[in-house]
Amino acid sequence: MLWLESDRMGFLLDSVTQKKFEVQRATVKNERGQRYDNAPYGLVNEKIAEALYPKGHPYSWSTIGYLDDLDRVDVSDLKRFYMRWYGPNNAVLTVAGDVTVEKVLELATKYFGSIPRGPAVKLQTVAPVVLTENRYISYEDNVKLPMLRIAYPSVKTNTKEDIALDALANVLSGSQGSPFYKAFIETKKAVGANAFPISRELTGQFEFMIRANPGTALADMEKEVYNVLKDWEKKGVTDDDMSKYKMGYKSSIIGQITTVQGKGAQLAANHTLAGNTNFIVKEMAMVNALTKADVMAAYNKYIKGKKAVILSCVPKGKPELVAAKDNWKMYQRTVEPESAEYKNLSYTEPKDAFSRAVMPKATQAMPVPVPEFYTTQFTNGIKVIGLQNSEIPKVNILISIQNGHRYEPFEKTGLASLLTSVWGQSTMKTTAEEVENKLDRIEVASA
Repeated sequence: MLWLESDRMGFLLDSVTQKKFEVQRATVKNERGQRYDNAPYGLVNEKIAEALYPKGHPYSWSTIGYLDDLDRVDVSDLKRFYMRWYGPNNAVLTVAGDVTVEKVLELATKYFGSIPRGPAVKLQTVAPVVLTENRYISYEDNVKLPMLRIAYPSVKTNTKEDIALDALANVLSGSQGSPFYKAFIETKKAVGANAFPISRELTGQFEFMIRANPGTALADMEKEVYNVLKDWEKKGVTDDDMSKYKMGYKSSIIGQITTVQGKGAQLAANHTLAGNTNFIVKEMAMVNALTKADVMAAYNKYIKGKKAVILSCVPKGKPELVAAKDNWKMYQRTVEPESAEYKNLSYTEPKDAFSRAVMPKATQAMPVPVPEFYTTQFTNGIKVIGLQNSEIPKVNILISIQNGHRYEPFEKTGLASLLTSVWGQSTMKTTAEEVENKLDRIEVASA
């Protein structure tokens, strides 16, 4: 793997031809068609970003680009971009597995050590996004259900306020007892209702999403969102909200580092975005220190009474369903002159003391140590297979029942799936909300 990835980093320019470039250009254009232009609600995020961020902001366009830009670039643009950014001083190499530090360092030095540094990379900063009025935008799509999105400028990732906004989203829509679930789903006013933060390296946004019933006017849904928030403010965040959120957050973090791949991904992301490979310790400390006042302060600072981008995505031929008439229009996109950092770039081929043309031979696979397990049986006949692992403070339970798709009659295909879906809604003794709360309490108790 190190041989392959270092070859990509050090010698890509030698292999990129106009023919290969055209193949990849066509692939990216096709991907844009599949994931954006021709997908239901596929342009929602792109249109919100255009309206939310000022022209020229790095987040004002999607990474896949626009078709006219993809048509405009050539192989020379790709090579200059590669020489500017694709170097060892702008990369994090993470190796996770049954390895030794000494061997990894030896191989990493062998394959990556000869690749020259690229131009210096400085951390980018941007001014906070400020909206002076609500920006209403809309478009018609090949969808059945009208959708409303309300997006507020917020804060960058890995900050106290970022965690506070994440807690806010959880309180507002993270459970069946949440205000948004009760106001929209329980009442059948909508089929989907969520609050969620999008936090990134430079800045972020906080959004409300309502996927309404067919024919519903999104102006009514917008009013209902504000009414729900106004009613919720009377009570605000409770101690119980904070207890459930903190346990859920900790459980999520622990879940992410359960696997070898998860550990590697966390180490790499933390080093890249936070400048601290062991940021998980600080992150947990910020979660533990979070208070109800912190969450309400974030709500008041970024949401309550603040201006937002309000997007309506409605079925084709149903413009009357939009929340309000558009009052913002996409600016004229211009082709900016290439910046100076892409000028006078040069490529220096790495000089090795070995032949990269020879693929390293795979060594013998090491046997996987299988953990010991135990078996037992409950008095009611349920058979149990279990194993103990003290690496993380978490208990996982999996119940398998031989009564799935294989057992359902052909004329009632889908019955097993429907049954498992209904199980999550209620039992004879408890409602779905009570089941959810009991599970939350189990998590709290296990901490």
